[in-house]
Amino acid sequence: MSMVRAYIAGGHVYCQVDQRDQDVALCQGCARLVELNDRSSPPYIACEVDPSTEAGPDRGFLAWWFQHHRRSRAR
Repeated sequence: MSMVRAYIAGGHVYCQVDQRDQDVALCQGCARLVELNDRSSPPYIACEVDPSTEAGPDRGFLAWWFQHHRRSRAR
């Protein structure tokens, strides 16, 4: 098993196993959850995944990241 981190933004996290955006509260009941670190910056969760079933990079993650981490432009 290997560990992956997923960063929390606005109470949501991108589940790299299910490949979807979900509320971080759903992670607390997940058997793969190893650590929920909400005191770091940025906060993150750490999950165990099986490398043989782990999918490659998900294009949906990029869209999710930009949706939750947009930076406003100073004018």
